Amino acid sequence: MERLKSDGIPLHYQIKQQIRDLIDSNTWQHGMQIPTELELCESFGVSRTTIRQALQTLVNDGLLERHRGKGTFVCRPKLEQPMTNVYSLHRFLLSRGLTPETRVLELKHAIARSHTASSLRVDAGAPVWKLTRLRLGSGRPMAIDTSWLPTSIWPQFDLQDLEGRSLYDILFTRHGRRVKRAQEVWEPVLLDSYEAEILESKQGSPAFLIERTTYDEADTPVEFTKTIVPGDRMRFSVNLEEDTVTRKEQA
Repeated sequence: MERLKSDGIPLHYQIKQQIRDLIDSNTWQHGMQIPTELELCESFGVSRTTIRQALQTLVNDGLLERHRGKGTFVCRPKLEQPMTNVYSLHRFLLSRGLTPETRVLELKHAIARSHTASSLRVDAGAPVWKLTRLRLGSGRPMAIDTSWLPTSIWPQFDLQDLEGRSLYDILFTRHGRRVKRAQEVWEPVLLDSYEAEILESKQGSPAFLIERTTYDEADTPVEFTKTIVPGDRMRFSVNLEEDTVTRKEQA
């Protein structure tokens, strides 16, 4: 362990960063039991309270997990989804060597309320399908998707199709529409009791809420979706480049 600094940065934060580095570098590997609290106290030369504070933060971040009576272990690595193209979770899981599975939790006729209607560019009260699905990768719950789909574009559904194929594949093969782009808004949230139960997580665990509107080649909205992704299952990467306008202004 590196020597802790007395430069105003809280000790528990420094310990957290050091342990995180051990996990990120694969020095502490998935499934490994980490040293006990007392052993970490001796290694870092700090109190048990400080160690517990650091470990709890890492548990909250989805990097460590506690097993009562056994100890604390390194969690499995998060899947990383690059945010460079319009992505399908079904295809993404396949690309990571996982078996995608979809369980339909709800499929019913509904009406588009104001926010949904605005996103889909339909009148408030217009008929839509409400589709809620649990998305799994090799049996592990990864996300809950709740989609609103205009009946003018999606006249009917086959439940067997929904549980075995990507929604975007169905859109193209059944309705001749190809997805062109999507717009997303991300927000950090905490899992409620129902979400935690379905996702096999703990109530109050951190998660992402992703609101997504998907458009076809004619720039018509074909889907508005709210997705809940537990913070310990996936992470997302974006490639950023310098703004050319800013570069010209600085020249």
